[in-house]
Amino acid sequence: MFSVSGKNGHIHSVEYKGKELLFQSAKSPDDGDYPGTGWDEMLATVEECEMDLPGYGRVRLPDHGEAWHKDWDGKRFEGRVLPYVFRVDYRTQGKELVLDYSFENVGPHPIPCFWAMHPVMVGEAERPGEAVRLTQDHPRFGKAGTLATIGPLLPGETLKYYYDRPMNEARFTAQGIKFKLLVEESDVPMYLGVWENAGGWKGEVNFAPELSTAGDDSARRAFEMHRLAFVEPGKILRWRIRWHAI
Repeated sequence: MFSVSGKNGHIHSVEYKGKELLFQSAKSPDDGDYPGTGWDEMLATVEECEMDLPGYGRVRLPDHGEAWHKDWDGKRFEGRVLPYVFRVDYRTQGKELVLDYSFENVGPHPIPCFWAMHPVMVGEAERPGEAVRLTQDHPRFGKAGTLATIGPLLPGETLKYYYDRPMNEARFTAQGIKFKLLVEESDVPMYLGVWENAGGWKGEVNFAPELSTAGDDSARRAFEMHRLAFVEPGKILRWRIRWHAI
């Protein structure tokens, strides 16, 4: 019942029972500027930052990471800034979409494993029943970095937040269909970030459930909060994400 298509590490389409779940911008995913559509994998960071890493010195990690909108070797991506190999494989099983991920350190020193999924979707996330940590200032909910109880967005607003604890499940609705995101067999704790766009970004309305190996958009801040896993040389971290139609 699921149908997935894409190339070079970017998934352009995820359909379920013939309904497109990913937001489709009028701008092509192959344009030079990030179009805010489809599904990318964020690697090394989401928000641009710098980190001091033993053996590598001061490392600058670019905005939205270094893997989005880059050519992959099929479903394999080699790090540019840091020495890692990232792999993703997906398969459909009736009412489920299953994704297997791995992150391998191929260098001589420990490196951070920062990954976040970024599927931009048509629909809405489940409203948090707890305070969440904002990663951007919001005029009604509070300052970036603070815990806040949030409500629905007004037209023209955007919001990005993280649940302030590891999570193994997320729920959302896309095209009127309810889904669960389940974390399975993970070697690293997972955190859930949520991007909501009520027209504040490019006048579009969409959202993104962003499971992540870090608890913040910035790899540096995640490290400072002790929420960033490190991988020893020659070691591999693996995790599996399962989408399930309810």
